[in-house]
Amino acid sequence: MDLGIQSHESAYIIPYKHPITQADFLEFPKENGKQADSSTKIKNISSKIQQSAFDLYDIGLNTFPLPYAKKGGFPWKTLQYTRLDRDHDDYGLFMLFSGQCNMGIMCGRTSRNLFIIDCESESILQYHMNALSTRNIPLWVAKTGRGGHIYLLSSDGEVDNVPSGVLEDAEIRGHNNYVLAPPSMHPSGTPYSWMYQQGDEPPTVSTKQINWLTDTYGN
Repeated sequence: MDLGIQSHESAYIIPYKHPITQADFLEFPKENGKQADSSTKIKNISSKIQQSAFDLYDIGLNTFPLPYAKKGGFPWKTLQYTRLDRDHDDYGLFMLFSGQCNMGIMCGRTSRNLFIIDCESESILQYHMNALSTRNIPLWVAKTGRGGHIYLLSSDGEVDNVPSGVLEDAEIRGHNNYVLAPPSMHPSGTPYSWMYQQGDEPPTVSTKQINWLTDTYGN
């Protein structure tokens, strides 16, 4: 089966249905009730997850908090077409990530058409990293409980999801989907960590550059 992501007309490239907006308020619980004015927020960043949230947000990725050691639990569907207000006094990144929590990153158009190759085993992760390296594509890879997440930005548009069973021990997370990012904690107790961050941001690729992605029949 051809993955079919060679053009904007493909079933695997998603047309935009909503404008991207900046969310001034989302019903996330604030981890810390203390206020901090915007001029001192960056100076007072003290936790690793706060710094990671700012760093990833500032390169265009749509970061948001989730309960610690869980994959879900806070409202997130609005983030399919909005981004948090970076410096909002009550619901900006500083406040939302000020306690112990996990960090999600929305895939798709609110994160510069980010898509993730979610590898379910170490051998499959190595296979996809080798494919990227042979094509001189830099690696942005996070270690997960069983395998890893490979971060890529699509130059052709928002990529749809490819569910389990199409690719061998892997799936594609894109449109309206999200992943946990380092330094989140997996429910199993295994922390997410960066294996590679070659460059200041995930590499941007065209669909022609990822032509090694084939289904379980080799098509």
